[in-house]
Amino acid sequence: MFLVIGGTVGIGKSTVSYLLEKKLKEIKGEESTILEPEPVVGSPYLKKYYEDPVKWTLVAQLDFLLLRHKQLLDCQEKLSVPGSKLKYMVFDRHLLEDYIFANMHSTKKNMRTFNSLAYHAIYNNILSIEKNSKVDYFFLLKAPLDMVINRVKERGREIEMDVDVKYWQDLYDMYYNTPWVTEHFKEESKKLINIDATKSPEEIVDDIIKILKKDNVI
Repeated sequence: MFLVIGGTVGIGKSTVSYLLEKKLKEIKGEESTILEPEPVVGSPYLKKYYEDPVKWTLVAQLDFLLLRHKQLLDCQEKLSVPGSKLKYMVFDRHLLEDYIFANMHSTKKNMRTFNSLAYHAIYNNILSIEKNSKVDYFFLLKAPLDMVINRVKERGREIEMDVDVKYWQDLYDMYYNTPWVTEHFKEESKKLINIDATKSPEEIVDDIIKILKKDNVI
C-alpha cells in the first residue's frame, strides 16, 4: 500500500512521514512499514537547480523524475518478496508531485516550451508504465503561505536560503490554487485527502491513523 505525504516545500512532510512510519510500526509491527525519503536530496543537480533554473531546470527535473521512478521500482520489488510482512510504503513526496515543479518552471519560462513538451512526454510514459502502482492514499498537507515560508526560513537549509520568496509563493499557488493540480492528484490516486498542517506533526499523524482505521486498512 502506497501512502503519500505530499505538499509544498516547508509544509512539514518529512517530519510527518517519519512519525507515520514509526506509528504504523507500533501498530502493525516493525516489518510492516518502510519510509521512502526524498530521493532528489542526493541529486548532483539540486544545487544547480536553485542557483540557475533557466540553465538547469530540464536536466534537473529529468534526473529527479528518474530517481523517483527508480524509487517506485524498488518499492515494487520490496513488496513482491515472498513471505514478506511489508504492507505500507510511506512516501515523503511522490513522483506525481514532480509534475508540479516542472509545470511551475514552464510557467515561469525557466523551461522552454520545446523542453517542456519533452519532459511531459517522458513523465506520461512513466505514468503509463506504472499504471498498476497507483497511490492508495495521497495525504495533501495544507497550511497558510506565511506559515510555510516561516518554516522554510526557520529550518535554515543552506540550499534554500538564497531562493527568492517569489519562488515559494509560486510553488504554493501551483499546489493549492491551481485546479488541474488537484485533478491530477485525484486521477492518479485512489484517495486524495486534505490534511490541516497547522496542527502539530503528532496531531497530523493521529488524524491520518484515524482515517486509515476508519477505512479498515490498518
